[in-house]
Parts: sequence; C-alpha cells; structure tokens
Amino acid sequence: MNGAGPPRAFTTAELPDHVGRVLGTSADHRIDQERVDAFARVTGDDQWIHVDPGRARAAGGTIVHGHLLLSLIPVMSTEAFTVTDAVRTVNHRLDGVRFRAPVPTGEGVRGRFRLTGARPRVRDWYEIVLGVEIELLDGPVVCRAVQTYLCALRT
Repeated sequence: MNGAGPPRAFTTAELPDHVGRVLGTSADHRIDQERVDAFARVTGDDQWIHVDPGRARAAGGTIVHGHLLLSLIPVMSTEAFTVTDAVRTVNHRLDGVRFRAPVPTGEGVRGRFRLTGARPRVRDWYEIVLGVEIELLDGPVVCRAVQTYLCALRT
C-alpha cells in the first residue's frame, strides 16, 4: 500500500529513474502485547522488558523487540511497492541497522522505503537496495536499515 492505497508498481526498467526517491509507505501496523509475547516464544527472547507488563510498568511499560520490527520489513515493503516483472524476490542483505528509540507495546508503526540502488545482476536477477525507515504512527523514526533484495525476473 502506499499508505492506505495499493502498492505502487514499478518495472526494473523504471527503477533506475527512481533512485533517491521514496518508492512507497506501508500500511499501519499496531503491535500489541499478544504479538510481542508470540515473538518472544518463537525466538526465545523473553526479557522482562518485552513480556512482563507488571515489572516493566516502572520503566514505562513493555517495548517491542527490535528484531520483531525488522521482521516486518518484508511485509511492509510489499504493501509499499511491487516490481511487476519479478517472479520471485528474496532477502539478500540487511545492513546498517540502527534502533533509534524504543517502541512501546501497543503503538503503531509504518515503513517508508527509499530506493538507493537498482542494477542488473547475473543471469535473470536484479538487485534493489532500499533505505528503510520504520516510524511511529504519531512520532519519530525508530529504526533505520538498508535492505537489499534480489528479484528473479521473467524470461
């Protein structure tokens, strides 16, 4: 989605003209305690600041796992934009991750995707490099990262 609309569509031939521009913004994602607890069970990251609202109350409440935020990047990117001539897209790299502020459990976030690189790779693959910002719905950017996707192209 581009915010509340459908994903913006691009072909790989169009992408180089958009380097430096925002390709799109995801839908809003509210992260409740149930989701945080489920993430803790799956990953084994059950630190009290994430899963114990009683104990965390003195610190302002529980906070969302940083890695839970990162795990939302793929779904957020598909909501923000699509590459129409790609038959498959795979995560290739995630670099430069910076958690700039905690996300209180119950808050909402969205992702903004700026194209920083686009180039053909070997055979029928294409590389897309994105500057990712995850921001609170009513506040600042809480996480920045560089996501690289490889797209298999139709032949």
